[in-house]
Amino acid sequence: MTTRETAHTPTPWFQSHRKITGNEDGMHSTEIYCKDGKTIASLSWYVVDKGDGVTSTSRGANAAHIVKCVNSHDSLVKHLKECIRQIRIADCMDDNIARNHGYDQAINEAEKALLQAGLK
Repeated sequence: MTTRETAHTPTPWFQSHRKITGNEDGMHSTEIYCKDGKTIASLSWYVVDKGDGVTSTSRGANAAHIVKCVNSHDSLVKHLKECIRQIRIADCMDDNIARNHGYDQAINEAEKALLQAGLK
């Protein structure tokens, strides 16, 4: 049998501290899951020392941040590309408006961000 990677699980993704499926001991885990409830990832628990003998975990906050980033990614990329396109149109219509207003640097940084996200 051959397993092939496909596209990521469709968004939106969700996160919560929920009972581990199939665990008869009633154990819970902070999980990221898709619309049909299937687990995408479980986050590990680790201690964060808050001082004065108080400990906490960043597990829930990390799960929430991952879900927020994944769910907003496609929209952010779409609108960033549109901003770049609009600035380039304005630059063609008004001789070097991008360069004269510093927009060329903004375009360069936006394109670097798209590359960092694995896109162009």
